[in-house]
Amino acid sequence: MSVVEPDYQLRLAEIAPSVAFGVEWTLDPDCVWDGDEDFPIEDYVAYDTDVYAKAIVAGVEIEGVARMGGTWEKREEIDPEIGGYLPQMLLGAAEDLFEIAGASPAICTELLAAITFLKQVLQERYDAQMKGVSK
Repeated sequence: MSVVEPDYQLRLAEIAPSVAFGVEWTLDPDCVWDGDEDFPIEDYVAYDTDVYAKAIVAGVEIEGVARMGGTWEKREEIDPEIGGYLPQMLLGAAEDLFEIAGASPAICTELLAAITFLKQVLQERYDAQMKGVSK
């Protein structure tokens, strides 16, 4: 499965049109729930979640990745926000790709714009959370 939440997908496509962002969920049959006993484990399955940023530089596909294991989702109901971690993981994948894409100034320029956007998203989320806490 590969989907990025629509608002991010549209904005990232505008900012970094040469970079493909996506999310892949892979079932993790070996993951064992080790948390709260009240968790309805029979309704959930574990996934490994990979968020990627891909580009083609000099005819070669390069990829930056952010990974998270033990993502528990209800069967058939994958959360496109990955429990709120999507912007952070997109940022990690973009930064990872930036390190690899050094040979392409055009891709790096797009990635810097995407990184700036994602940091802004994270800051806005943090500010909103703190505003709610201070009430």
